[in-house]
Formats: sequence, C-alpha cells, structure tokens
Amino acid sequence: MAGRKTEKANSLKITKRDEEKIKEETKATSRCIAFSLQDNSIGKCFYTGKETSQRVIFAKAY
Repeated sequence: MAGRKTEKANSLKITKRDEEKIKEETKATSRCIAFSLQDNSIGKCFYTGKETSQRVIFAKAY
C-alpha cells in the first residue's frame, strides 16, 4: 500500500541519543509526544524498560 504509514503508541523514557538509535534500527521516527494525558498511568518504556508516564507515537512512512 503506497504512502501508508504504520503507527504505534508507546510508553517512552529515552534520551535524544536513544531516539536516534531507534530511528537507525527501525527507520521509524517519533511523530507525536503527548504532553497532556487524561490518564497519568505509569508504563514501561519499550526501549529502555524505565518507568514513565510519557507516551510517544512512532511511525514509519512507506
């Protein structure tokens, strides 16, 4: 499907360097960082395993 993007909302607690590593490894980039959430639930960062309430959407354009 030409032009289709895949998106995934994840818990995230990373540094700028980690974000660059994710981009190199997956070719996906962060598209949206949710600063204001209705539920302040704590989750684990999918990359570092650290606890965080931050949510980020990564997407890969095709």
